[in-house]
Amino acid sequence: MKPNLEKHNYLFLSITWIGLLCFVLFFILGAEYYPGGSNVNPKSIGFNWLTNYWSELLGNHAKNGQQNTARPFGITGAISLAASASSRSPAQFKGNSKSHYSSQRGG
Repeated sequence: MKPNLEKHNYLFLSITWIGLLCFVLFFILGAEYYPGGSNVNPKSIGFNWLTNYWSELLGNHAKNGQQNTARPFGITGAISLAASASSRSPAQFKGNSKSHYSSQRGG
């Protein structure tokens, strides 16, 4: 009996989009809770979308030296991003042989 690939692809595509949406949500929440500081201005308050990197949400301390209250959101967002990227299935690329081959070899 052949598995239903259309249903299988839909599941993986849904997981991918849900993971990406979770990443964006947790990134925005982390930016709201980030105490402050950046490489440009260590004494600034809050997260500046132009001068901060999203990886700064992952550290124990913010650039201004305070305890980073955004860290749980940053870690959850990073895990969501990794999970959504790894949920891709080689079966999704069945029609395109180059994509299918690269997804099997590279993950």
